Amino acid sequence: MKTVTKKLNRYFYDSDSDTDNMIVVGSVGRGTAVAQTSDIDVLYDLPSDIKKQYSDHQHGQTDLLQDIRNTLLERFPQTTIKGDGQAVVIDFSSKRFTIDLVPAFANTDGSFDYPDTHDGGSWKRTDPFPEQKACARMEEESFGWFVRLCNSTRAWADAQGISFSGLLIDTLVNNYLNGHMPKSAAFDETYTMLQELFSYFGRQNQQQSFWHALGSNQQIRDKGKGKFIRKASKAADKLEQAESEEEREDALSDLFGKLFTSSIVDGESKRHQSNWLRDYRCSDQEEFIEDRFPIRISMDVYIDCKITQNGFRPFFLSGLLRERMPLRRDKQLRFFIQKPTEMDQSCVVYWKIRNRGEEAYRRNMLRGQIIKDEGKHERIEHSNFNGNHFVECYVVRDGICIGRDRIIVPISE
Repeated sequence: MKTVTKKLNRYFYDSDSDTDNMIVVGSVGRGTAVAQTSDIDVLYDLPSDIKKQYSDHQHGQTDLLQDIRNTLLERFPQTTIKGDGQAVVIDFSSKRFTIDLVPAFANTDGSFDYPDTHDGGSWKRTDPFPEQKACARMEEESFGWFVRLCNSTRAWADAQGISFSGLLIDTLVNNYLNGHMPKSAAFDETYTMLQELFSYFGRQNQQQSFWHALGSNQQIRDKGKGKFIRKASKAADKLEQAESEEEREDALSDLFGKLFTSSIVDGESKRHQSNWLRDYRCSDQEEFIEDRFPIRISMDVYIDCKITQNGFRPFFLSGLLRERMPLRRDKQLRFFIQKPTEMDQSCVVYWKIRNRGEEAYRRNMLRGQIIKDEGKHERIEHSNFNGNHFVECYVVRDGICIGRDRIIVPISE
């Protein structure tokens, strides 16, 4: 970040400062980003007198993005840098993070104008400081629940492959807490809070075109077209239906994946798994896609499973799950990508088969390694033993995971 700042300051201000004029915004600036975030949003405050210069160009907004891109390429010639609508995206793949740099001009009221190249080009306005102040205020008033719930929601969206704007997450969590203000920081209330939060998300109007951001009151649009609402409603149902401690732990693991369980859920929640590892002396070599690729979901991926057995009519796992029926043993399972039906050759598919439950520990068959697809976009398995197992599928393009899905495989006698 400092090297980027210094290069731009030399070009625009004839200065060697590596901190001036660069403003961290987005989730990191609001203090609601998860620790493992791979994207950093920044505003670069340009000299006000050059705005007219670019406004007088026929394609001034595009020219501004390209001038910044070309300036940075002088310093980072081996880095992928591109102008993307409203920002210059600097992809530091080797360091596994991306900077979305928005060139901006400060206004007297503290807001900023930034370029938008769409529809012939225009200047748009953003006002990040009131949003940052509103987040800090809610974090203090909620005994720390605000950031905890914002982090949880981001982990859930990543694990479920949901396009969910960070500012919309922060706004909706803020709105939820305004009506459900906790009275303490007690961690043991997490499960109930998450269940109520997802229920609140699920009650949002799917036809609503925008929400007003906390602090700035700017309009935020849902690019996912209501997917977060539908998924949240299902998440709330899953948490509500889980009754035993084991069922609750499975529900949390299914919904939030590694990012949640490794950084938010306390160690007590996995006590029985540790006991099984010790008692049965098995090894757990589970792998996580987050450790291999950055996660930037841009593709909707849905998987299903065709279940067959000699002498019986085939059926699909998705239908069985809708009916809340268990899967019996000794059946062939063909997992496949239902959507998208076609992918270009730049996409690489990976699978993960994870066995769970005491029998998986006893037989030392937890599995959980990430396996590259052989090109058929399917995976053949068998229902061998009891457990609430799961299968995940990942689509990777240019070293980035752009799509993922998970399906539960509840096998019983």
